[in-house]
Amino acid sequence: MLKAIVSGPKRLIGKMTHYPIVSFFVLLALLFAIIALTHFLRTPKPEEEAVAGEQKTSTVFTLGSDSATLSVPAEIRKEGVIRIVALSPGIVTNIYTTTGKKVSAGQVLFELTNDYQSGVSSLERQVAQNTATLTADLARTDKRIFELEEKKAKNDDTLTNTEEDIELENLKKDRETRKTTLMNNELNLQIALRNDALLKPKTLTSGVIETVKVRRGEFVTAGTTLATIKGSKDSTTLEALVSRKTLSLFDPSQPSVLEIDGEKTELSPLYFSQEETGDGLYSILFALPENILARVTNGEFVHVTLPLKSLESDTALVPIDAIFQDDGRAWVLVAEGSTATVKEVTLGSIYGSFAEIKSGLESNASVILNRAVLPGDTLTIETK
Repeated sequence: MLKAIVSGPKRLIGKMTHYPIVSFFVLLALLFAIIALTHFLRTPKPEEEAVAGEQKTSTVFTLGSDSATLSVPAEIRKEGVIRIVALSPGIVTNIYTTTGKKVSAGQVLFELTNDYQSGVSSLERQVAQNTATLTADLARTDKRIFELEEKKAKNDDTLTNTEEDIELENLKKDRETRKTTLMNNELNLQIALRNDALLKPKTLTSGVIETVKVRRGEFVTAGTTLATIKGSKDSTTLEALVSRKTLSLFDPSQPSVLEIDGEKTELSPLYFSQEETGDGLYSILFALPENILARVTNGEFVHVTLPLKSLESDTALVPIDAIFQDDGRAWVLVAEGSTATVKEVTLGSIYGSFAEIKSGLESNASVILNRAVLPGDTLTIETK
């Protein structure tokens, strides 16, 4: 028997030598079979793969309401003269101060106007009316939903009233639509109020007006110095030096945030330069409120978080951690209702921990920030 085992391979080799072409194709087919078998064995079985549709929680970054931010170093400076600048382009329509006049912190010194920001008071009235109407409609809808659900709960009959079931389902959908519209109205009002505040530059420190740099009817651009103020005592400012690109992305309509000892303070810019410093950087100045002056020293460096805006209206900035990339493609997961859905996107430039999205997302998309979420998962949205 041993002789037969040893002679078997010899006969096989002899036949392969006798038929070389046939043997080549046999070996080639055998090689492909081995490759296919290996691929099959290495492919995860369905039960080994992560199961889509799982219940998971995540925070989201919502375009249009959440702001992209960039943390930059800033220096504490104690100085006596503060500049009041225009934070938005426009025409100077009113000047409420003169040289030598004493002013108090929070006092509006100028009023600007332009075609894009007009009609804010009218918008406030319209939003207030819409909000009142929507709130009343929601109350009536909630009452009717309660009546139908209570009737359904008391009904001992196993058969359901199809018409009432349809009405109940439609009322619930209508309620969600009204809630969304109500939230959008409130968001639009807040945006309008912030834009209106940009057109009414005010002083954040008390003192005496040294000079008024503009005249009524004059057109000014963002960053134009409107007046200078001599503080009643040394005023403390915060200066952040940023690149030209960062300055172009900086959004003065949103509050910047300074965090000291775990306490966050919102700041509005006093001034941002239009010309670079000797180091090729651009200056953004903030006035520090009096309640934190005792906790900082002259020349100290801290970090301030700047809000950013997209350079173009059809682009968006989203956290870079929410973006997946492979073979030149990029995609994110967005929350559509309570389900995670894949959206392929086109990337632009990177700004700190945020990336520019040129296409692929709707203007109000909610980007999922939990990288453990899979397409099809059911989501519970966590508040930030």
